[in-house]
Amino acid sequence: MDPGRAENVRDVAPKHEISTFDFTPLGPVIIRYEARIDEAVAMRLAGNLYAAPSGCWVWTAKANRTGYGCMTIGGRLFATHRVAWMLAHGEPVPEGLHIDHRCRNKRCANPEHLEAVLPVTNMERVDGHRMVRRREATHCVNGHPFNEENTYQPPGEPGIRRCRACARKRLREFHAKAKAS
Repeated sequence: MDPGRAENVRDVAPKHEISTFDFTPLGPVIIRYEARIDEAVAMRLAGNLYAAPSGCWVWTAKANRTGYGCMTIGGRLFATHRVAWMLAHGEPVPEGLHIDHRCRNKRCANPEHLEAVLPVTNMERVDGHRMVRRREATHCVNGHPFNEENTYQPPGEPGIRRCRACARKRLREFHAKAKAS
């Protein structure tokens, strides 16, 4: 571990007061599994946040294995950024959308840093995500160039590029194996 780096977010800065009114709840929100997000949940959420200099409201309690803040509501585990978004908007996250951290901080629960987006948009925004790496690649894994003559897009797979040279090689190997048996 880096000696200059704090081991816990609580070591970084003192806890600042974040009021439940910062969420401007429009009333209780009923979400799946009959869980109810209300003022009591907002108070629990606000009690475990500190306002970082970056503007993020950093969750200081439990995190899941991927680093997102999480809390239990009605016996079920929920991501804190989703809870904060629901409190701020007064409704469940729309079906089929993800809550994206525009600040790229997984523990942030500041509704101003959160946006409901399509999963593909969320993935495209992540630095180093395989979707971004594939789009920016100039050659396939076997070293063939992704140029107009050597690249095709398979039907039904938007945003995916395939190498024609590799496809021809796979087809030759398939036919040779079929002929041998």
